[in-house]
Amino acid sequence: GNDRVTGELGDDVLRGGEGDDEVTGGDGNDVLDGGPQMDFLGGGDGVDECLNGETNNACEIFGAGSP
Repeated sequence: GNDRVTGELGDDVLRGGEGDDEVTGGDGNDVLDGGPQMDFLGGGDGVDECLNGETNNACEIFGAGSP
């Protein structure tokens, strides 16, 4: 389904999975993976890697599937 996943302090690995997801990292160096469908990825503070996001905000490193 459509998920909202939010990180906290420290380094997080967050995955949205199936559906249209909102994945947001907190403080720290995070890895955000939206998965398939239309996903928003927001890195937050730190050096964040965004994978499979159609909309990316505050991401410093981009991987497969991200514009």
